[in-house]
Amino acid sequence: MKRVLKRKRIVFVAGTDTGVGKTVFSLCLIRFLKQSGLSVAGLKPFCSGNREDAVRLWKEAACGLSLDQVNPFHFSAPLAPGSTEIRGRKPALGTVLEHI
Repeated sequence: MKRVLKRKRIVFVAGTDTGVGKTVFSLCLIRFLKQSGLSVAGLKPFCSGNREDAVRLWKEAACGLSLDQVNPFHFSAPLAPGSTEIRGRKPALGTVLEHI
């Protein structure tokens, strides 16, 4: 039986660099929360280059969201976050928050 919270809880995972374990930690957290009976969604709002991390979060949570809902802002070229405006796609903060 899944537990239902009366409001959303958000856990934001951040790290200082690529490859420091943000996705691995997030996958473990998703698994733990699901085993505890909670409904969980793993989101990766921004992703550039390989989309593998977003796919892993999407599959682990299996929460009914589409991959594009889990990862709405994907850039095929490996870019630093500030470089997204070069591609003409620098979303406003409000647009990003709508996906949470």
